[in-house]
Amino acid sequence: MAVVLMRRFEDKLSGFQNCFLYPSINWKMEEDTIVRPDLMIVSQLIDKDFLDFPPMLPIEILSSSSASKDKGEKMELYQSQQVKYYFIADPHVETIEIYQIINGQYKLVGRNPINYLFSLEDNCTADVNFSTIWP
Repeated sequence: MAVVLMRRFEDKLSGFQNCFLYPSINWKMEEDTIVRPDLMIVSQLIDKDFLDFPPMLPIEILSSSSASKDKGEKMELYQSQQVKYYFIADPHVETIEIYQIINGQYKLVGRNPINYLFSLEDNCTADVNFSTIWP
């Protein structure tokens, strides 16, 4: 699933000079708070072993062992950092949920969309097709 999503986003981000897609890497929010999204889109190259600024879009792929943490604790952490979008894919039930910060809170803005336009920054957008991501 991570590879499929990575290819979908890579295709749409290739023309932008300030959009970078990374596979699983630690985001060090604070000294004692580290999270590791499955994928993330950031606005600059990462030149350390970890990310030390908020991503534009963290992408989580749920598993039975991670679902409650990804939809609970991680969502709250990302929201507290005002990360614009949060993308959750659940391969077990073949669903995608896209959340966006609206008035300081995450609101569900897409559930199983065929296409979704992510406006990550002024000069970084991705119009991604999800119609055929499930086998």
